[in-house]
Amino acid sequence: MWPSLEEHNLKKSGSALVLCAALLVRWLVSLHSYSGMSTPPMYGDYEAQRHWMELTYHLPVHDWYFYDLQYWGLDYPPLTAYVSYFFGYIAQFVEPALVALDTSRGYETPSSKVFMRLSVLVCDIVLFIPSLLLLAKGLYKQQWALRMEFLMLVLLQPAFVLIDHGHFQYNNVSLGFTTLAVASILQDHEVLGSIFFCCALNFKQMALYFAPAITFYLVAKCLYRPHAILHFVKLGVTVIASFAVLWLPLCASTGHATCGPTLAQMLHRVFPIARGLFEDKVANVWCCLDLFLKLRHHISPPHLVYLCTGATLVGFLPSVVDLVRRPPSRVRFFLALFNSSMSFFLFSFQVHEKTILLPLLPVTFLLSEATLLASWFGLVATFRFAP
Repeated sequence: MWPSLEEHNLKKSGSALVLCAALLVRWLVSLHSYSGMSTPPMYGDYEAQRHWMELTYHLPVHDWYFYDLQYWGLDYPPLTAYVSYFFGYIAQFVEPALVALDTSRGYETPSSKVFMRLSVLVCDIVLFIPSLLLLAKGLYKQQWALRMEFLMLVLLQPAFVLIDHGHFQYNNVSLGFTTLAVASILQDHEVLGSIFFCCALNFKQMALYFAPAITFYLVAKCLYRPHAILHFVKLGVTVIASFAVLWLPLCASTGHATCGPTLAQMLHRVFPIARGLFEDKVANVWCCLDLFLKLRHHISPPHLVYLCTGATLVGFLPSVVDLVRRPPSRVRFFLALFNSSMSFFLFSFQVHEKTILLPLLPVTFLLSEATLLASWFGLVATFRFAP
């Protein structure tokens, strides 16, 4: 199909076809119900996202991470809160009852569902899809057909579509920023890539799954070029400045004498050690081991954290060592991204079943080098969402 379109100079039509198909599939999936629909008292992840729009719009910033924690208390980094505020601000004009403080809990009118579904689709159009277009253009400069195959593989990936547009979440924002970071770094825009990755980390803490690979790839690029220390310092300053800008509103608007309590509460919510080793059924090592050995009954939570951290380090260490022991390459970077994120999924503490989306992203980057793996891994990841 693609060679034929390319031969007849129909590249623009082919690209438009892929994008329209991706958007159509997303909208059709969104017409179905979502997790927790009409199921009190918590109503599922859809209600969590709606509730965060409500509380960020109505409450001062210093109350965001303290307000009514028993009912979908905010437990993601600040950028998630800012995006929730943005959509909550728009919702106040479109349908005020959707974000009415406290009285909107379980609000599920047809028009409000359209608004919520459109908010996820807008994130795809504004961030996730452009990030993939940028990466595809860099990976397959003169290979338009392969570029289209890559876009189809990612944009029509069932796991991505079902979780964000069916179940209802905004993983596309964090994954979009991560993809922008990877694309920028591969084009030697390391500072810009670092900023994008800081945005990914500050939208969803699970982007930490990629941190070892991205960090050591950047370190390796610094080591194998002149003025290595200068480049390293520049990247360090970029990361610190990015976090400072994103966290500044938490300090600028505070009900305490200092911003320390607000930041401490935010970190406590973002890294909930008290929740335990894992939630529900997740296809990682600890959940499988729990069938035979109840580690939670024999090891205290702090020591479980140490165990998980050590196992995760052992899992991704070979990949990051391989990145720095010789000049880094694109393929080894992608493999390190996959190994790092997969190690976190298999061994880290408090893993959610939907975090399989993170190793799924770099696997799709390996389309031209490992076509079979890039294809079947997505199918396996999709079926593992079944209860």
